Parts: sequence; C-alpha cells; structure tokens
Amino acid sequence: MITSPADIHPLISIVIPTYNHAHFLSRAVDSALAQEYQRVEVVVVDDGSKDDTAQVAAAYGERIHYVRQENQGLAGARNTGIGASHGDFYFFLDADDWMLPHTLTKLWEVMSAKGPDCGIIACLPSLVEVKDGVERDVELDSPKDQGSVIPVSWTDLAASSRFPCTVLARAAAFEKCGLFDASYRHFGCEDRDMWLRIAATYRIWLIQERLVVLRYHGTNMSSDPTRQLAGIRKLHGKARTMGVVPTWRLDFWVAIYSLYHQTASLLHSESSHPGKAFLHACASLAVFPLPGVRRWTLRGPFFRLLRLVATSRALMKSWIKKVFSRPTRTVGSEIS
Repeated sequence: MITSPADIHPLISIVIPTYNHAHFLSRAVDSALAQEYQRVEVVVVDDGSKDDTAQVAAAYGERIHYVRQENQGLAGARNTGIGASHGDFYFFLDADDWMLPHTLTKLWEVMSAKGPDCGIIACLPSLVEVKDGVERDVELDSPKDQGSVIPVSWTDLAASSRFPCTVLARAAAFEKCGLFDASYRHFGCEDRDMWLRIAATYRIWLIQERLVVLRYHGTNMSSDPTRQLAGIRKLHGKARTMGVVPTWRLDFWVAIYSLYHQTASLLHSESSHPGKAFLHACASLAVFPLPGVRRWTLRGPFFRLLRLVATSRALMKSWIKKVFSRPTRTVGSEIS
C-alpha cells in the first residue's frame, strides 16, 4: 500500500483568535507561517476588533485565512476558527503569543507516536513580560526531565491551577466532545473545560519542553483574578454536574477547595494584592489537617504563606512609617 504525504503529515490548522491586538498579531502569524512542519494553514479570527487588526491581516494576503465576526469572546472566536479550518488537527495560538519554528514538528511527532486514542498533546510555555513597552524574559525553572512526555489525567486537569492552552488537538475530538463553551465568555478556563471533556474520552499528554512563548502584558484575561476565579468555580461546578469528575470523592474535593484558594493566592499575589493573597493562602492551608489530603500539596500554600507574611509585614511597616511621619499641627499653631 502506498502511503500519501497527507497520511504522514496531515494538515494542521493554526487558529489565532484576536481582539484589539493588532500590535501583537504579526509576530504570532509570522511564527505560524515559519513552522518547519510544512502542511499548515493559518486561520485568524478577528473577534470584532476596533484597532488595525484587519489591515495587519490583509498584509498577509492569501497566506492566511482571515475571518471577522462580531465580538463573541475567546471561546466563540476559537469555535469560529474551528469552523473555518480544514485540518485534521488544530493548534490554538493567542494573538499575543508566538511559536518556535519546531513547535508543530515536535508536537506532531508525539501525537503520531501515541496513536488515535490521543486527543491532545500540550507543551510548556516560556514567558515574556512587557513593562513600560519593554519586553524581558521571565526566568522559569527548567522542566523536570526535559523533553519527556507525561500523561495528564482528568484529576490533573481539575486540580491544576494552570494548564497550557497551547495544545495540538485532534479534530475528531471536537466532533465527539463538542466545541468550546461560549458561556465562559467573561471568564477564563474555557480551554480547561474543553480539555476536561476531551479527557473523558481521549488520552492527553504533556511534553516537558517549552515550545511556545507567552507574552504577559497586564491586559491578558489571565491577569484578572476576579474573572479567573469565577471561571474556576464555574469549571468545577460544571464538571460535577456533567459527571466528568466524581462527586463522591470527599478527599478529592477537599484538595480542590484548597487548591482553589492556593490559585487565588497566586493570582492576587501576581496582581499586587498581598492582603487578599495572604487570606487565600491561609484558607488553603486551613484544610490540610483534614484526612485524605496528600502531603505534597502542603508545600505550595505553606511556602507562599511564608512569603506573603514577609510581604505583608514589609507593606505594614511602610504604611506605619508613612502615617507616623506625617507632620503634626499643634493647637497653638492652628489658632495662630
């Protein structure tokens, strides 16, 4: 039997939703077009942008497929991108991020090796922070067992504070499990909701390698603790009602409750709200005396609590010093 090139290298659709990110879009599209993996189509979904997104996209001509729609949120834009795609696999890339040249090659190697019951291959990101218009690399720990491939269970997805949204996903998984839930429009977690539903039917794997770059610029949806935490609560509630995760596992839900507060502590800490971060760290730590909770989960909130105590003390000292260093007026000076 003769094997066609399409069997060896199926078409991969890179879906790039964008909303008012014209200044970032070119780098994302350029990285998609520069993939070493040859059979690629790039689909840009303009989710009702009010900036120069249309002009930026037009400069690429027929090298990309540009779709414009009324604003529907990230989940709706990704769904539109899926509908406009022709690939057997999808890669989801946000407009403010970019890929490395070998990203798809590496992901496809693992996907093809794992077989048809593999629904998703995820990878780790590098992080770039934008401050005052200047980009700087954020120092991250090296991945454990660099390059290794580890399985991801529904438990990991439900309990994880953050799971990569940059994944290579099988198109058939969306046909079977549905599309992104557009009701997450004003929250985060629409991607993890989708991965959880796929995990109920397919296997998911994670490459311990940084193959994409995420740009953190302060206006990302993930930088808003209120929206993110509302999304996490919605995710857990939906997972319970759908039966994706067991409702009878008390130890699991105790851990989930603790990890929710741990995540809240992290998000508020990153958003420079040490008071809220401290309270959530305390709440996270408070449940650990209960039975059935794994010891390793204690480390994160415990050490975060210590750091937040130090931060809160420093802020309190600064506040006290500021208050008591204010000039005072005597009664006599007020009369005169």
